[in-house]
Amino acid sequence: MAAAAVLGGERGRRRLHHPALLALVVIGGVAAASAGFLTIAPNRLVSGSPVMFLEVAGGGFATASIAAGMALMVCSFLAPSRAASRLAAAIAGAALLLVLAAAGQGAEALAAAAPRLARVSLGSAFWILLAAFGLVLIDAMQRARAGAVECLAVALLICATAGSMAHFGLFEALSLAREFHTRQAQFGAVLWRHVELVAAAVGAAVAVGFPLGVALVRRPAWQGAAFAALNLLQTVPSIALFGLLLAPLSALASALQATNGNGI
Repeated sequence: MAAAAVLGGERGRRRLHHPALLALVVIGGVAAASAGFLTIAPNRLVSGSPVMFLEVAGGGFATASIAAGMALMVCSFLAPSRAASRLAAAIAGAALLLVLAAAGQGAEALAAAAPRLARVSLGSAFWILLAAFGLVLIDAMQRARAGAVECLAVALLICATAGSMAHFGLFEALSLAREFHTRQAQFGAVLWRHVELVAAAVGAAVAVGFPLGVALVRRPAWQGAAFAALNLLQTVPSIALFGLLLAPLSALASALQATNGNGI
């Protein structure tokens, strides 16, 4: 009888199976309660004042967010299984979209009651909540042993829903959208220039690094000297390296000017 009572007590006792999930939910809750979910500034030049989540989220968003957080806390005590992990992933995905919708609707409400030049921006609590629910979603999908196709489908569903929100103008009151519309004509050219710079840097790194890596794998005797040289280059700050290059580059520029002056 004593043994049966002990077993019964152990079965009735709740056990925390996913401490990381519980920690992320607590972090998100603390951020929502103590940090600004949105910020509002009189114009684009000054810092904004924080606005808490419960101040901008309507009753429906507040109730849904609290329910999602409590449901995820319950999931942290569920025994490990694919079904429990899929349930946590579904709740986290819905909560992530809820955060986006709350930000859009809250920005609309703040902008409607503010002067025309006022700017509503995303606060630190928004990013913390987004990161927390995103990490919960990724962790739950991994624990559910979801395949690549399933993960891609979930990602596409979330992106499509967020894109639909943007398409119907839910985020138009945010400063990001307003600044984009102000400089929309320049956006394409600047974006393409950025892509060119990144492609040039990454392309040069791949052009040098890939053959060097293959050569080091095939010739292990070279690895010691190569890694020593690479470690030396990594420890030299970029500004110091630029300073070292000033002298040879100046000499090269002077040589080119002298050559052009002589008509060669």
